[in-house]
Amino acid sequence: MSPAYVSGVLGRVFAVRWVRFTLATLSVVREEIATARRVTGRRLVYLSLIPATPRSFTDMERDALRGYLRDLLKHDCVSIHHVIAGTGFAASARRSIVTNLALAAARPDVFHTYATLEEALGEIAVEVGEAAGELLAEARRLDLELPAA
Repeated sequence: MSPAYVSGVLGRVFAVRWVRFTLATLSVVREEIATARRVTGRRLVYLSLIPATPRSFTDMERDALRGYLRDLLKHDCVSIHHVIAGTGFAASARRSIVTNLALAAARPDVFHTYATLEEALGEIAVEVGEAAGELLAEARRLDLELPAA
């Protein structure tokens, strides 16, 4: 069975490409982010890559995600970026969920949503003062790119 996610650190960016979402995996990723922050000695930029899938989140999962994102902003991350793959209703529903999570956070201005990794890293590069092309090359090297639809 393939891993539930792939993660990596690109300078000050902690990126995770989700394959299968579970609450248990969310806890493991949270620990990885905390460790990465301790190692870098600086707050990170969080980048989550969400594949196109018809699966929807349960109420319990949405509550856990809200707490996860609030905790990231409180302890380890300065901003949160999501790449949500797909088109149509499923992708629209996921974007809506992310927007609602952002509005529920204390700082919705630090939440950003994109359709592509290139678009996200272009914006993130400005935030962290690194070259977008270098971030993208490193993301690809670490297998953090979402599969083509």
